[in-house]
Amino acid sequence: MQIIQKYFPDLSQEQIAQFAALGDLYTDWNAKINLISRKDIE
Repeated sequence: MQIIQKYFPDLSQEQIAQFAALGDLYTDWNAKINLISRKDIE
């Protein structure tokens, strides 16, 4: 999140929460189907 906030400092709290939830979604879906490289998940 720090990287996103560094480049987009004017995000609302709602947008920040949505980006935070996105990481969990990627992890969950990547466990089901290979969306992204396992190296890139971190």
